Amino acid sequence: MRPSLRLREYIEAAKLAQQRAHSEQNPYAKQILQEIERSYYRLVEIEKWMGDQQPYNRPFAHFGMFNGR
Repeated sequence: MRPSLRLREYIEAAKLAQQRAHSEQNPYAKQILQEIERSYYRLVEIEKWMGDQQPYNRPFAHFGMFNGR
């Protein structure tokens, strides 16, 4: 499975935030950058989960929920 462009962008952004956090002197700014890094990695996990769920996504009509009942 080829990773999506969005997934690669999230990973690159997380790495950039990590690099900037390591070089940051202000502890508050460092904490914010680490939170940003964690948020991007959460987005990566969500994106992977959504890809795994794709075969199971069906429109409601597929389940007969709109048959006039």
